[in-house]
Amino acid sequence: MVERTEKRRQAAEKGEDTDTPGSFDDDADWTDIYQNTQEADTGGFRSQRLSDEETLALLDEAGSYIPERTGPRRSRYLKRERNRWRAVRQLDKHKKIEKKHANIRKDLGRKRRVKEVKYVLETAEQVREVEKAYRERVLRDTLKANMSAGLNE
Repeated sequence: MVERTEKRRQAAEKGEDTDTPGSFDDDADWTDIYQNTQEADTGGFRSQRLSDEETLALLDEAGSYIPERTGPRRSRYLKRERNRWRAVRQLDKHKKIEKKHANIRKDLGRKRRVKEVKYVLETAEQVREVEKAYRERVLRDTLKANMSAGLNE
């Protein structure tokens, strides 16, 4: 870095061009680099430089075209609240319908189970008789098999 600066000083003494954009020397003229990048950012047009008084005058003029606010505020607040409560009521409505359907499903399940229990109670006597007859038949068959086996011995 020091060598480059020294070379620049020597070139300046000879009258050669030392300000090349993109060099990071301490004695470089950065205004050209800044203006070149600014022109590239603004589409080739330089920005207009205004004094402080002119800037304030332009701001005052622009502010004068903004209409004064009249009437109370909070209209957007009221709209947001109305929409929010409408959404809350819709959610509550859907929740109520869901609860109603869940209750209906539970009732149908209860009714089905009660029917099954009643059917079992109605057919229990017949099932007991069939089971009793089966046990007696198995017992008779077993006794016959044992008796015939005892006679053959």
